[in-house]
Amino acid sequence: MVIVLHCYRNDDPFALIGGSGHIAMPVFFFLSGLLVAQSLDNSSSKHNFLWKRALRLYPAACFVILLSACVIGPLTTTLPLGTYFSHPLFFQYLCACFLVREYLCLPGVFEHSVLGPLVNVPLWSLGLELKLYVALALSAFLPKKSRIPLTAIAILILFIIGTFFYSPVERRLNDIFYTNFVLYPFTQYTVYFLIGNLCYYFRKHITIRNYWLPVALVAWWPGLHSPFPDLAGFILIPALVLFLSASQTKWIHTLTPKPDLSYGLYVWAFPIEQLITNYLYPGNLTIRFLLVILFTIPVAFLSWNMVEKPALRLKGRIK
Repeated sequence: MVIVLHCYRNDDPFALIGGSGHIAMPVFFFLSGLLVAQSLDNSSSKHNFLWKRALRLYPAACFVILLSACVIGPLTTTLPLGTYFSHPLFFQYLCACFLVREYLCLPGVFEHSVLGPLVNVPLWSLGLELKLYVALALSAFLPKKSRIPLTAIAILILFIIGTFFYSPVERRLNDIFYTNFVLYPFTQYTVYFLIGNLCYYFRKHITIRNYWLPVALVAWWPGLHSPFPDLAGFILIPALVLFLSASQTKWIHTLTPKPDLSYGLYVWAFPIEQLITNYLYPGNLTIRFLLVILFTIPVAFLSWNMVEKPALRLKGRIK
């Protein structure tokens, strides 16, 4: 869905499948909150949990960042190589490996692209994921009985800020920190992550019913066009994901390859799309989308086997 969203954007009705931000990223963060809460429960310690999360996030992200800066950048930049490698943007982009702040541009790279000069848009979400992992680990210091009410209070506060005080709060934070702070991910995607946490905490009390699917589909359009579309999304998207996750999906398992290509697809698709758009010049959006899939799947396969899978073998190093 993320690849579809980036390929089609608002140029084609097919972009609705990508969700235009209403489906793809909420699903991503909801599932993350659900499964990462389970990972924390199954970890031998908080250190082990953070170590496993770091092994999942950092190796593939650093791999794509370094290759983008040191291979794609030099091959595509309009600047002399000496200027490119000494430019502040080059060193800033390398700092993106820390996943603390996102640096998305390289000097002279994709300057005139129809997609904009950004080298790898999805990397912005990894910094937020990392912050949420740390916050979840810190929550483990609290008594188990207090996690549910505190999570619910956090959801309520973020929802109120996002609904009623979005612009004023964001401007105020920018005045305080002298930065282009973006509040939206914290009032949107963090809420989906926290709802995923809650669903895990209540996993023994949630009974998925067959009527969830027709109710969600009927309520979808009026819900997103109601005075509180965010609230509709917070209810309908998790319900729909849980329903589909619990449905009979043997045919999907048959089609799904054994290597976990999801993360590799996520971090590699956009730079590959930039290269295809700027050097193969596909005139049709659907052809561009198919080319992105065609080239990204083998790269994701290499990423899994050469970087991600070997890194995950180290999970037991820190107990």
